[in-house]
Amino acid sequence: MRMKKNLVRLSLLATACSAMVGALAGPSHAATVGGTVQVVGNKVVYNGAGNAANSIEVMHGGTVIIVLETSAALSISAGTGCTQINDKNVHCPVRELEVNLGGGSDKFTVGGPQAFGIATTVRGGDGIDTYQGGRDPGSSRVTFIGGPGAHDTADYSRATSRVLVDLGTQAGNDADDGRDANGDADNIHSDVETLTGSDFADSLRGNENNNQILGGKGRDAMRGGPGDDILYAYVPGPPPNYTVTPEADSTDLSCGAGTDALYVDSADPAASECETRQVVG
Repeated sequence: MRMKKNLVRLSLLATACSAMVGALAGPSHAATVGGTVQVVGNKVVYNGAGNAANSIEVMHGGTVIIVLETSAALSISAGTGCTQINDKNVHCPVRELEVNLGGGSDKFTVGGPQAFGIATTVRGGDGIDTYQGGRDPGSSRVTFIGGPGAHDTADYSRATSRVLVDLGTQAGNDADDGRDANGDADNIHSDVETLTGSDFADSLRGNENNNQILGGKGRDAMRGGPGDDILYAYVPGPPPNYTVTPEADSTDLSCGAGTDALYVDSADPAASECETRQVVG
């Protein structure tokens, strides 16, 4: 009975979220279909449509996967094996999830109050795509493949605890990224160029590509790797385009090989192998 009540609550929450997004779109024409989700073999598969800028959020709702399109301009369509709740909300059976975001600049998020923990592969495709990680109440198991876009991003800025993320190398990718406190097993592939840390003390490592690494508010260890990298060891934000806080002071900074730039506040330590070091604030 409790599980049934929880499922009802989750369904109502997802419906309320999707209704709110729909209301924000205003009284104009019906939203364009941004993608379709269906059962294919032993997987649930989402395919984005063309160059639509999809914003997909998934939740675990007991016996179903809840798939939401949170972009006000787009809707989502249910295919074989899934159920259309409304134009923003589709329910599918619980099984491995594959998300092909398509050609636009897209976003994928795991949310909801219930642990998701479902093995998920996200392919960004063309465009500047973002995986927002660290929000699963349980252990996250997301493989994020950025695709051809130049600035695909693994964004852990809303993570619930510190993250350890090592952007995959061309030699291999390991499922050891995310929050150690939750036992996350994310796998951020080597074609993801930008990495954003949490509000906690993170370990953030780049690879042989030209990376941008943003530490966030925690006391982070940041290493750029062999590419031409930009490391931000402070908290960007207007005005005056920076925030200097003791909590954001990094403990270990290294740019690595390549022609690199490092932006720090006055309390950050010296860093090795950084061709440009600019103190902000």
